Amino acid sequence: MTSDRFRPSRIYGVRNRRKEPRDGPACSALSNPGPRFAPVNPTMTTHQREHMKTTRFNSAATSDTASSPKLRTRRYQATPAEIAQALRTLAPQLKRWRYIGYDRSSATIHMEHDTPIITFTDDILLRMRGEGELTTVSGESRSRVGSYDFGVNARNLRAILGALDRVLKNVATAPPAE
Repeated sequence: MTSDRFRPSRIYGVRNRRKEPRDGPACSALSNPGPRFAPVNPTMTTHQREHMKTTRFNSAATSDTASSPKLRTRRYQATPAEIAQALRTLAPQLKRWRYIGYDRSSATIHMEHDTPIITFTDDILLRMRGEGELTTVSGESRSRVGSYDFGVNARNLRAILGALDRVLKNVATAPPAE
């Protein structure tokens, strides 16, 4: 016989077969939330609350001043077409990565990455800008759904830029030091 505390109806608050009201912590917490469900910051203004509702925390981007060296903008001694070709051959070798295309007019590469468990798709855009003999590669990764990414987009950028560094290891230059 199954214990009452492990019965799914107790966990999900579904009415049981005994037709008596539930008592105990599960039911009382739902019917009387009390102060533990209060806002995290009670001094937050209405404007700040609205900003938190509309701001999405599900993207990451490279920059010259990123705190992590792995998320800094890269400079390669290669043309944008050579970098695009390297990524085209690299994508099938990486798990759950797809090379979507290369736009020559804007020098932008579009890739997709699927998360392993619930298969969410993230879009990765790598923008290239020629600076003399060097090509600067900056990237952005953005989730299609959800408000939080739990660090997945930063991992996407680290993975693809790290793989690109390994492929172009003899022509990669160090990220700029600040």
